Order: sequence, then structure tokens, then C-alpha cells
Amino acid sequence: PNASKLVKHFNNIIKNPGFAFGMLIATHDWRNSQLHLVNEIGDPYIRNYQAIGSGQDCANMFCSSIRHGETNMYEFTKRAYIAIEYMNQCRPDLFVGLEPNGTPMIRFLDYKKEWDEEPQPDQMKEFKEYAVDKMTDFDKSLKSFNVRYS
Repeated sequence: PNASKLVKHFNNIIKNPGFAFGMLIATHDWRNSQLHLVNEIGDPYIRNYQAIGSGQDCANMFCSSIRHGETNMYEFTKRAYIAIEYMNQCRPDLFVGLEPNGTPMIRFLDYKKEWDEEPQPDQMKEFKEYAVDKMTDFDKSLKSFNVRYS
């Protein structure tokens, strides 16, 4: 309720037709984690998956087909990493991309822990290699059609 009021109040203050503020909130209670979207008019919704921001459409291309309950966070993160890598390389106009160290900011929330954590360095390496391999395949596919995107 407080988040809904805050979103409504903030959007009433800015009153900019080209911009709307929303909020994505994760709650975590053992194995009962939930993702809450508060849209720009303050209506709350529970979601299994939700991309937000300027890269929402691109993220959905890679991640929205993942089935809730059938994919763990580790496998989901591989897809999310590819989406971020794609936006970094092919859609820099979205201003979604990598941190100064060349990797996206990723956090896991283990159901047994109270706070989220960064993936281990070997996991980040695996995500990066997976994304590079998939982007290389993508690039080869486009080149076979003489398509240029960069």
C-alpha cells in the first residue's frame, strides 16, 4: 500500500507525459518469494517475471518465454546476461549494458538467506562465455543473410 501511494504521488509531482515511474519489489520469505510490480498509476501486481525500463522489450525477447517453476535462477541468469550483452552491442541507444568492469550487475537471492549476493567469479565467467557464444551464433546467422546491425 505504501509503495502504491508513493508511485502515485511521485507521478503526480513530475506530470511528464513522456516519463512514468513504476516500482519493482521482491519479497522473500523462505521459499515463498514474490515479485511485485507497482505500475505508473500505483496498481500492484504479482508477477513471475517482469522486465522494466528502457530495455524491457529486448529483455522480453530473451527472457519472457522462460517458464516459472521450471527454470532456476542460474539458468535464468544466463538468458538475462545474453539480453544485456545484446543491448550493449546492438542497442546502445537503450543505455542498458555493462558495468565499468565489463560485466552486468547480477545478484542472486538464495531462499535460505536474507540478503542477495553476487554470483561467484567462476559463475560470472560461465555466464559471459555463454553470452559470447550465443552472440557469436547470432552474428553468424545475421551475416548469412547479409544483415548488419552494428
